[in-house]
Amino acid sequence: MSIGFDTYDFDETRPVGFAVIDRSRHFLKWLYLYHINDRKDKRNSRWLRFRLHEGFIFPDSVWELKAIRGVLSTDYYRIETGITDFKISR
Repeated sequence: MSIGFDTYDFDETRPVGFAVIDRSRHFLKWLYLYHINDRKDKRNSRWLRFRLHEGFIFPDSVWELKAIRGVLSTDYYRIETGITDFKISR
């Protein structure tokens, strides 16, 4: 199931995007965020993937894509962060 969210004002600093929820287990699987009015960046978006592990929900991967305004050009970059192993201590 997907739920979209948007802002009412173009000058808003909050991101727009949508969340994907697992219908059978009722937890957030993906979160897509896009900042429509970022003053320092030309484009800025972020994707987060969540996993259910021992009853807890963790973000296991994050992708960040940006286009940064420069004087003569625009710099593009992509950062991927992933968690491959974690331990829950109780």
